[in-house]
Amino acid sequence: MSGPQRALLSVAFGVTLIGARPAVHGAESPRQVTVVGRDYAFELPRQLPPGSTTFRFENRGKVRHELNIFLLKPGVRMEEVVRLRREGKPGAHLVDGPVGVLFAGAHGRSSAGLTTDLLAGRDYAVICVFRDTANAPRHFEMGMYSVIRVGAAKRPARAGPDPDTVVGLDYAFRAPAVLSAGRHWLAFDNKGKVRHELAIRMLRKGITTDSAMKVE
Repeated sequence: MSGPQRALLSVAFGVTLIGARPAVHGAESPRQVTVVGRDYAFELPRQLPPGSTTFRFENRGKVRHELNIFLLKPGVRMEEVVRLRREGKPGAHLVDGPVGVLFAGAHGRSSAGLTTDLLAGRDYAVICVFRDTANAPRHFEMGMYSVIRVGAAKRPARAGPDPDTVVGLDYAFRAPAVLSAGRHWLAFDNKGKVRHELAIRMLRKGITTDSAMKVE
């Protein structure tokens, strides 16, 4: 379809622009993840999808452990955090914030779960800072730390039929010449070098696109 920047599709049909669908209400239940603690290591998934997640802690060791989770700043490696802790230096500048802590005695389980909304593409540190005695090394110094990486966000599946695509050029439209009656999903793809818009109106019977443009 050629002509000026503003084109009128002279066919009667219902139009819904992709991306303008109403939101679907109703939250999904959090994903359940059990982290196992041993003397002295964590068993956990190294990667999880983003979204609401509830962590539970099961201690299969012979001493008390904790599951301490916090969000690392982008690009920070867990080894940097561990090194500063071993040296007794502050490391708050490496952390975006705490998530929470679960505790479990020997051969026990945490009394509650820890629910958080995992952020796509981010890394979460997992660590235990307990000591078995006052002079013993802290558990992370013996290897009890890890990282959970969160995958990228998935694009939600689009329900409904495939869209009819209108292509914008400098300075013309390329679109289906005829569309069937009924509901259609339209996608606008601007392949020009400048910004364009797609404005759609339903014409009265007998009115042509050219005559409508003269009124404009």
